[in-house]
Amino acid sequence: MKSARKMPTKTKPELQAENAKLLRRIASLERPKNKVASESAELERLRTELLAAEQRQAATAEILNVIAASPSDVQPVFDAIAKTAMRLFDGQSSAVTRVVDGMVHLAAITSTSKKGNKALRAIFPVPVSHPVSRHAKVARTGKPTFRADYENDPDVLPKGLAMARARGFRSDLVVPLLLNGAPIGGLSVARREPGKFSKQQISLLESFAAQAVI
Repeated sequence: MKSARKMPTKTKPELQAENAKLLRRIASLERPKNKVASESAELERLRTELLAAEQRQAATAEILNVIAASPSDVQPVFDAIAKTAMRLFDGQSSAVTRVVDGMVHLAAITSTSKKGNKALRAIFPVPVSHPVSRHAKVARTGKPTFRADYENDPDVLPKGLAMARARGFRSDLVVPLLLNGAPIGGLSVARREPGKFSKQQISLLESFAAQAVI
């Protein structure tokens, strides 16, 4: 009976060389996959940006229609800006302010409840120099600002906290309304949940505010 043929044993360097070759082959196969994944992610990002741009354009067209229908009355325009901003941002509520003679006045709000509406109206007008009001701050600086959590922010005054509770929100973002680069008011959108606002969210509301001021 013939003895079994002994298979040749590969040396350690030979095995390492084969492993390295296999790893290079795997890497070469994965590169196209990574490229496809990267291109898919970029395509999704562009689609998201396109959708946001279309939504802003539709919102701006809505404001322009209101302006055309009410050429001598600014109140419907302020109301439309507040309502459209809240819908565009998927917010809980919204408010518009304007600066008149160094004071920040409430120009329009979206309704939450009688108690909430009354509480918001009660804190206006405020001077542009007000140290805590964010609508006053954007009127001074022309830059956006937000409050991540009214319940846990030491800078919130008791009246402001009571207003947020009455309105039913925990966080809000305020951006300036600019005319020829100068702040003439502010636009805020509030959310029920606490949390910071992303750069993309801030940019979205800023873009809408810029297009809404004609």
